[in-house]
Amino acid sequence: MGFAYFQSGQPEPAIREFLEATQLLPNQYEPHLDLALAYLSTKQYQAASEALESAIRLKPAAALPHILLGRAYLNTNRTIPSIHEFNKALSLDPKIPLGHYHLGYAYDSLGRSSEAIAEFRKEISLYPDNAEVYYRLGRTLLDSGETEEAVEQLRHSLGLDPKNADAQFTLGKALLEVGQPQESIEALRKACVLRPQDPSPYFLLARAYGKVPNQEEAAKALEQYAELKKLQGQTGGMAYRPN
Repeated sequence: MGFAYFQSGQPEPAIREFLEATQLLPNQYEPHLDLALAYLSTKQYQAASEALESAIRLKPAAALPHILLGRAYLNTNRTIPSIHEFNKALSLDPKIPLGHYHLGYAYDSLGRSSEAIAEFRKEISLYPDNAEVYYRLGRTLLDSGETEEAVEQLRHSLGLDPKNADAQFTLGKALLEVGQPQESIEALRKACVLRPQDPSPYFLLARAYGKVPNQEEAAKALEQYAELKKLQGQTGGMAYRPN
């Protein structure tokens, strides 16, 4: 019953059912894992961590609970323990999907860019069709000053998922940095369409138009940026920044 609730988007009754299952079957791995997944879906990271620690005790050779525990730790700013969990998962299953991705994400959050890049590349070598991994690789390369390869990886990401607003924005930024303002404009305009209430692409768009140069369009973009910033101030919103 818990699984049926969970599948239908009702995590709270699913949690109650899974809790009951863990009490009835305290020595079985699956109920603890199911409970952890339900907790993660509702961002109850501490409770998820406890369920995952139980699952790991019951099935120490399973890699997945370590990935999920690493994610729970990462979401509660316990980055170093998360890295330990991701590495443990990879030691148990070197090809576990998203293992290297999550490890790279954790390294990147600590500013350990070279290690993050290496992990993203490993993930791509195993699973080359995940747009998000190419985006994260491109973004980290851009932050590391490797702008030309960043453009390449971001384009690859968008080839797999052209509706990724983060990737469009970051590609526009990268193209502007390598001196390709016209192509930057194309990417940034797409980002504006995908996230119309976000002022950030309009700010870069104004810069790109200024490089073309097209001062009239640059002024329009700045005006739109100012209007959206003002609206955000009225609603208490925050400017979008790619994660």
